[in-house]
Amino acid sequence: MPYEEKDFKYLFLFKWMIPVTCWASVVLLFGGPFWFGLTWLWIVWGFSLLFMVVSIRQVMRLFIAVRGVRKAVNDYENRRQNSSSNAANDDQNVASPAVYHVLCVPNYKEPEELLAATLSALAEHESARREYIICLAMEHGEEGSDKKAEALISKFRGSFVNMYYTSHVKQPNEMRGKLSNVDWCFMHARENLELMNIPVDNVLLTTLDADAIIHELYFLEISRLWKEFGDGTRSTPSKVPREHLIFGAPGLFERNNYDVPFFTRVMDATWAILAMQQMASTANIAFPLSNYTLSVKLMEE
Repeated sequence: MPYEEKDFKYLFLFKWMIPVTCWASVVLLFGGPFWFGLTWLWIVWGFSLLFMVVSIRQVMRLFIAVRGVRKAVNDYENRRQNSSSNAANDDQNVASPAVYHVLCVPNYKEPEELLAATLSALAEHESARREYIICLAMEHGEEGSDKKAEALISKFRGSFVNMYYTSHVKQPNEMRGKLSNVDWCFMHARENLELMNIPVDNVLLTTLDADAIIHELYFLEISRLWKEFGDGTRSTPSKVPREHLIFGAPGLFERNNYDVPFFTRVMDATWAILAMQQMASTANIAFPLSNYTLSVKLMEE
């Protein structure tokens, strides 16, 4: 699909928002009292009050998110224990094969060993051979990327429903990065699903980082929710169509936690906490980061 300049019209302006805000804060910190006098003190007081309220609210939302995660994990363990003596009632069989998951793994110059470890973790999921379709999203500009993808496919092909790779070619007016690679991967997902004779109505697309380890509970939960939203046993948040939902889960930066500098660990931990608390929004509006899932219909729209 060709890209046009209008597709990025406001993106570049948006990228200026953060640096402009930061530098404006520094300048106003010293110049505000001289330029605005007493009015500036009221502005600072109001901002401080707002900051305190938002901070308290974020802490409360973090506890809500953690409680929700613990409840989901406990429910998952209870279902596994209760159904262990009766395979017909296994939660895995309820969800399969109602939903297929196309997993896009974008990467650029990532070590083959790292990708193999990520795929090995996915292959351990009980539903991997029934529901998972893996797409290695390679970059055409990386020398030897095709051979790396073919080697991984040869090693893991039998662990999933299917496995293939795409080779992203930079398009006109396109910015390099993960977004353009994932876009390329998802655009080719439908044609590959048609070749496999898999209807797209019950296919969910998931993008995950090359070093992401995702618990099988994530896919079990979104499969269950997708099915319940479809048969009417559960209402979607804010009554929106299920095809317009984006699923995500809290992420923790712990795979190489002790291999990075101390200040990087602090930043990663802070970022993980912020990402987790904003997913507990009472308005059902959240922003999943790095790893998320959406429907084929939403991707095409």
